[in-house]
Amino acid sequence: MLRNFCVISLLLFHWVISTPAYSASYVAYAGVNLVKNIQVSEQQALNFGQISNLNGSCQMLQDGSLVASGAQTCNQTQNPGIFSISGSLDQAISISVSQGATIPGVEFTPALVGSSNQQLTGGSTTIAVIGTLAINNAQQGNKAIPYIVTVNYQ
Repeated sequence: MLRNFCVISLLLFHWVISTPAYSASYVAYAGVNLVKNIQVSEQQALNFGQISNLNGSCQMLQDGSLVASGAQTCNQTQNPGIFSISGSLDQAISISVSQGATIPGVEFTPALVGSSNQQLTGGSTTIAVIGTLAINNAQQGNKAIPYIVTVNYQ
């Protein structure tokens, strides 16, 4: 009887040891590219100078020259906005410009000069912003019209 017990025990032990596993583990890795925080600084303020409050629009071209339409008479050369962007070396970035809060009677539509997709060659780049001012029954006086420059890594 003891012999039968030993044989059965050995058979059970062999069955337990040779039974295939029904679970598995795998070590996976999450990837990440840690980059410097993007810094944007205004080097030169976009400025249309002095224009009339007559209804119409004033468009700034890439060289800063102004083109009038409607009753506007702007025709001088002024300053595009110049921004310095810095971040991680040689990373691709996307840039956009958009309207900020509105000013009664004055609508500013900003435009980026050049490509919205750029490279931080050497860790930095410079961009220019121009745009169009639309005047519609605006009150005279100095105006500070906000606009937004957004930069993201691609």
